[in-house]
Amino acid sequence: MNHVFLSFLLIIAVGTFLVVSADDDCCSFPTPSMGVATNVSARNFVCNEPIYIQCAVSALNGKNRVGIAGFKDIADRRSYEIVAERDWVVSNILICNPATISWHLKGDVPEYQFFACAYRGETGSWELAN
Repeated sequence: MNHVFLSFLLIIAVGTFLVVSADDDCCSFPTPSMGVATNVSARNFVCNEPIYIQCAVSALNGKNRVGIAGFKDIADRRSYEIVAERDWVVSNILICNPATISWHLKGDVPEYQFFACAYRGETGSWELAN
């Protein structure tokens, strides 16, 4: 009887270790909840699944150039790179790299922790979507 109980505890311990270990290799959801269109919500996101991202101009306000901004450090919201841009609408697929727990655009190498939409005004400067 003790062997059965010990075997049961061992199965639970190994299962818990595997679940915790698997979670360590998951990328966090890479976009804010507002201002970015994705094919899956943060609530329904499954670890490391590719995500379709789209940014679009929502009004005729002199900002017809739209971009996807990539953040190397999620804590520094002032430092970003425009990783894709087009007139009116831009989209791409975000791919998770479980080894680095970072994201990159499909077919591109640089990795980022977070993405947001940005708009370029008439002055040429980029502004993040709110």
